[in-house]
Amino acid sequence: MRVMALVKRILQQIGRDKRTLGLLVFAPILVLTMLHLVFNGDDYTPKIGLVNAPEQIRDKMDLKGAEITDLTDEGKAKKLLSSRELDGYLVFGRMPPSVYLEGSDPLVNGATMKWI
Repeated sequence: MRVMALVKRILQQIGRDKRTLGLLVFAPILVLTMLHLVFNGDDYTPKIGLVNAPEQIRDKMDLKGAEITDLTDEGKAKKLLSSRELDGYLVFGRMPPSVYLEGSDPLVNGATMKWI
């Protein structure tokens, strides 16, 4: 019987305290709203350049999920990378093929490497 009286008293105290009610109701709503905004954003589509890519490799690549630019000159690829028109580029013709990233944003680097 004492336990029920204690529970009743605590619930009455919570009901009278407006700050506690606010924390119990509005704080979780605020936190869940912020989590929704953070985790439900659009996926980033990387911009990738392919320098001297052989036709056989290009045919086997899944080109969905990225904006692909075909390039013949690595100098042009470096220029596009420095002006942030590309997020990264692959250079074929060397063994092994080389990957170059812009490197300033970890989200962009991750999306680029995931696609590659």
